[in-house]
Amino acid sequence: MTNFNLFFKVVVVCFIVLLSLLKQNIYSQESYYYKKAVTVPVPEIENDEYAAREGRTYFWIVGGGAMVEKLPISAAKYTLPMIFVAYESIYKKSISALDFSWSIGFYDLMPEIEFAVTIPIKPFDIRLSAGCYYDIIIGGHAGLLTKTGIIINKTIGLDVILIPIGTQPTVSYSESLKKQKIIENDGEHGLDFPIMGMMFTLRF
Repeated sequence: MTNFNLFFKVVVVCFIVLLSLLKQNIYSQESYYYKKAVTVPVPEIENDEYAAREGRTYFWIVGGGAMVEKLPISAAKYTLPMIFVAYESIYKKSISALDFSWSIGFYDLMPEIEFAVTIPIKPFDIRLSAGCYYDIIIGGHAGLLTKTGIIINKTIGLDVILIPIGTQPTVSYSESLKKQKIIENDGEHGLDFPIMGMMFTLRF
């Protein structure tokens, strides 16, 4: 009987030890798979459209917007609709991590040239530019042009335009728009600088 009791105790102890080892093994496996699950690297999702255009060194740009000589718009003498077409050449990473570019184009029938610095912040680009234009068709005046804009996926752009200074045109834009014919600038209906505007663009 004593031997039986001893044997029973040994069996119970072995069973308890076996259960303890089995439990520890299960816990270790769960811990291992949990660590594997939480430490699996998540692949970075890259914007394909931005990446596809990132190496481009030129763009054709078309856009449209409007210019006013005073804010708020309700106080402006006129609102001048604007169509924009341009070609832009880009020098990648020419200024540290920034892109430098020049562009030439037309605001309506006014030729313009501008130089820009672009700050890439995927999927956005912040573009700062300055240039000049000259109305050789109607008013015969020139002006300094600055723009601050944002471009999404190197495709859709929004620009805020400021013309701080410029010469007076020979034609009064405000009176010509009102009367739908060319009216000479009499000195009282010229341009009031600064002139402001906004423009949406598409890049191809």
